[in-house]
Amino acid sequence: MRIELPLDEVLTLATTQGVVPPFVHGLRADGETLRLRVDAAEVMGRSGGLGRLLGGLAGEVPITARFTGWADGVVTLAVTAESRGIPLHRFMPLVENKIRERLRAAGLPDGVVEVRTGPSDPVIAVDTRRLLAAKVAGVVVTDVRVHDATLHVAAVLDPEVPFRLL
Repeated sequence: MRIELPLDEVLTLATTQGVVPPFVHGLRADGETLRLRVDAAEVMGRSGGLGRLLGGLAGEVPITARFTGWADGVVTLAVTAESRGIPLHRFMPLVENKIRERLRAAGLPDGVVEVRTGPSDPVIAVDTRRLLAAKVAGVVVTDVRVHDATLHVAAVLDPEVPFRLL
């Protein structure tokens, strides 16, 4: 089966289904790029320490996430974030665990979203098969593409697993 949805509709569905965490604001599509703002103070929470201080200083952070590919069930997005002229990928080791906690609290299964960091902008990897398996049984995603602000998904029904919504 093939499913094609405008990215704006995908974002609306994700928001209404509670997939978008509450610290994400202004989520919109622009071609193959998602634009959003993240409330860094809300991500870091009320716990003390350097993380809370950085979250408060960063405030609301504009982020762009550009679709870069799909392989073996995983969608990758190149992420650029900057606050007050500072590229935030340098601080990812300080906030990675907090982001995971917040995604878990928003109902996303552990390991579905992975932040890959290095010397340049981070890459977000989303395991689409595991994400879908948390909501639907019997469907296997075989391809994901983004083109002209439209999400193109190819999937098949798994003959070994009866189709059902979870």
